[in-house]
Amino acid sequence: MQDSRIHPEKITHPFQLMAAWFVMLILLVAVMLTAAAKIQEPAWVAGFLVVSSLILSVLVMFAVFIMLTKFRPHLQGPKEYSEWLKDERRYRGQAVQKLSIREITPEPQYSTDTLSVPDDPSLFREIVTHTINVSNLEGADNVIGVLRKLGFNTEIYGSIIPTEIELGYNKKEDRTAIWIGSRVPPRVAILAIKSIIDIWSHLKYIHISGDSDSSPPDYIHDQIYLGGATATAKKYKLKSWTPEQIKAIPYDLNIEDFHKLIRSKYLVGVK
Repeated sequence: MQDSRIHPEKITHPFQLMAAWFVMLILLVAVMLTAAAKIQEPAWVAGFLVVSSLILSVLVMFAVFIMLTKFRPHLQGPKEYSEWLKDERRYRGQAVQKLSIREITPEPQYSTDTLSVPDDPSLFREIVTHTINVSNLEGADNVIGVLRKLGFNTEIYGSIIPTEIELGYNKKEDRTAIWIGSRVPPRVAILAIKSIIDIWSHLKYIHISGDSDSSPPDYIHDQIYLGGATATAKKYKLKSWTPEQIKAIPYDLNIEDFHKLIRSKYLVGVK
């Protein structure tokens, strides 16, 4: 007689487990019905075994139905189930994203025609030798356009991420400082600041390179940076400037007087 026993170690697939259920069901129902046919006393036992075999059959069929519908992915082979599980974990709980379309109002274009520029041919030679870096904020294109029209070598600082403004990575309130290199001629720095203050009126802190505990690279002293971090300006304990105060700075200051004027807005002395 062949061995009809079920060997658990040979069950390697979920569908084999379901097959084992059916084998066990057939064996149990056969045993129960055979016993019901042979048992005479008490009379209720035969009926109990017949009803029990029917209930057991219905329960097993219901369990199989649930497994084939609700838990069907779990009956796949190991490789297929692994792929399904990775997709399930990847997309579980992912919120539906709404796409909103909004109308973008064109930024006003600013002109340098009304800007009072010192009439000095040597000024242009000084302008082209100093670089201005600009933070990627709203209105940066206008700022760069105005400065380049005046002859400044102007670029967005660092890598340009097209969506960073929309995503809120760069907000104007977080970028309100102006860093001026200590070797930049006063009239060059003043012209640059005055030419864009109407576009970026949020700029309100000014600092001279080298006036802090940090030791910046040497080239920083020949550059201007517009849109520096507000947090750094507060760390340096700088007082704020108004656009009107910036516009009132005279062009004819020498470098000592210019630096003295900027440092008058420091809450602490220069170290």
